[in-house]
Amino acid sequence: MKKNVKKKGFTLVELIVVIAILGILAAVAVPRLSGFQDSAKEKADIANMATMKNSILAGLANEDIKLANAAVAGTITVTNPTVKGNPADFTFSGVSFPKTGDDVTKVMTRLSGADLNAQVTGKTGFVATISVNGDVTVAYKP
Repeated sequence: MKKNVKKKGFTLVELIVVIAILGILAAVAVPRLSGFQDSAKEKADIANMATMKNSILAGLANEDIKLANAAVAGTITVTNPTVKGNPADFTFSGVSFPKTGDDVTKVMTRLSGADLNAQVTGKTGFVATISVNGDVTVAYKP
């Protein structure tokens, strides 16, 4: 006597339909999710710019940083650092460091305590401009 045994499983057609649906979902979701990554990089850069600005403002308040000429704006540039505090990552113009032994690397490393990397593709760092009235603006390095 033969028993009626029901075979359990999916047919090939059912599997192909499920794979097709998953492919369509992936094709729709991936482009939308890649926008989140770009947005996160921009927000990281905005946070790094705020860190740099606040560090320079603190340096100005503590007189760690001064304008070399009170009538001329100064700039501090940071190129994406490979090692935190690497002197090659910082350049400055029109800025002085009145405290003995201080330079832009020591001041920025001490004040910011952060790696100031630009995250957005194609950007190589940041430039901070210190105006004669003490305002600080930070932008991408051209």
